[in-house]
Amino acid sequence: MSRVRVRRSGLVSFAVKLGSLLTGLVFTVLVTTHLSTSEFGLWSLIGKTLGYTLLPTSILAFWTTRYRARGVFLGKTIVVGSAIFSVVLSLVFLAISIPIASTIHGQVTSSSNLFFFILSSPQIALYTFAASFEALLWATSPERNSVGFASFEIAKVVIGFYMLDVLKLTLTGAILTVVFAQAFQFVLTIFLTRTEYKDKVSLQTISRMVKTGWLAILNNLHNLIRSFDFLVIAALTGSANLLAYFAAAVVISTITGYSAYLGQGLYPSVLAGADPKRATKEVLELQLLFLFPMILGGIFLRMQLLNLLNHVYAVASGVLLVLVIGSGFDAAQSLFEYTISASDTTDRDEAVNLSNYRHSKLFILSRINLSLAGAYLGSLAVVGVFFGPEILANPSSTSLLLHVGIIWASIYAGISFIALVLKVYFSHKIAPITLDFEMIRALLVGSAVFGILMYAFGRYYPFPLQNGEVLQALNIIGVGLLGLAVYVAIVYALSKTVRSLVKAIIQNLWALPNRR
Repeated sequence: MSRVRVRRSGLVSFAVKLGSLLTGLVFTVLVTTHLSTSEFGLWSLIGKTLGYTLLPTSILAFWTTRYRARGVFLGKTIVVGSAIFSVVLSLVFLAISIPIASTIHGQVTSSSNLFFFILSSPQIALYTFAASFEALLWATSPERNSVGFASFEIAKVVIGFYMLDVLKLTLTGAILTVVFAQAFQFVLTIFLTRTEYKDKVSLQTISRMVKTGWLAILNNLHNLIRSFDFLVIAALTGSANLLAYFAAAVVISTITGYSAYLGQGLYPSVLAGADPKRATKEVLELQLLFLFPMILGGIFLRMQLLNLLNHVYAVASGVLLVLVIGSGFDAAQSLFEYTISASDTTDRDEAVNLSNYRHSKLFILSRINLSLAGAYLGSLAVVGVFFGPEILANPSSTSLLLHVGIIWASIYAGISFIALVLKVYFSHKIAPITLDFEMIRALLVGSAVFGILMYAFGRYYPFPLQNGEVLQALNIIGVGLLGLAVYVAIVYALSKTVRSLVKAIIQNLWALPNRR
């Protein structure tokens, strides 16, 4: 994969993720305004259950990308493998849905709860196939991988408007919206991968993937462990308001993490044999160019961004401040994880086993991620045990809830920083890189000016205060674009490296419509 393609795929992924922010917010508003509190809670629980069930699909996605990036065709094999996984995981989902459906009492009966779980079950197969096809695309054409995701996001909003706003189907409509949007994504990804089905079905390849699937699970298990944070806090504090404040801050801080998608082209590029040092340096420069203003924008416009969701969440600005910084660390560490993971070649050995991986780069990543995920969840458990009784005794104390929320966010930021330090250390052994001093100086000067502008706008500009108004969103976007224009002009003027990056961005984006 060429240097131009690494840049282009990262830019497309980044643009798609920013676009998904808008569609995601629109769909969230559709759901929250048409579902009752109990229905929204059940819908969230179903989503969590689906996520836990789908963890084994990472086996297919992980190995599909690694095989295909190294030139192996396996389209038909992946179709068969996805079908097998779909059947097994669908049965697992239905089996665990029976006890889970009876744990909440927001609906009339547990049997009605179970109906909504059953209605959601097609998502297992649709997600499994789509994830496998997108893994093929990630290895061969990461920008086309982003097209599949974009189709899901757009279809979700269009179908959701019809199901929820026109037909008034509430929870049934929300579930069917996701199912139909995934079906559209499934059909599109089949079309996008139409040239991949040149192989003969290899049950041996599927068997090998499954036998070595523990590695893929280990590389993704930390995400599952970290996703239990809400459950731990909920169980120990019993506070829905604490979860709401933190979740609102997470929605906004996620924007900062989108800069990580600039590195999407790095992983398949290094897998295919590209120089990891040059590729990592190139993507890191591009990521830093976007990351600095995204962090500062999130910090200085945090009140306005939270108010955009709902004015009641503006009190969580302290939580958001810490989360934005933590999300920046998280986004940066993902780039170095790509470098470490893609440079490992242990899986090329046909006789691969656990002993081969014990000292591999992939296993180092797994140990880092799992250890930090365990530390994160363990720290939250301590916080929950310590503050839980006080919150249960004073459930309406907003100051107490926000205090715990800031501690929670600080734990997340601390864990993300440690992950960044460790991955920079191990990545440096593989691809030692140094950044141009002129570029760093330009980024710091540009960021300082951008930060001053955002602080001034956040403090003195009369943003509309109407909750969720389009005018409010346009004001925030306008202020952000104005600050970004000043920032880019400064770093462009001060750094030759940035001038090359900006020219490359324009050339790559201009070339996209002309690609076949």
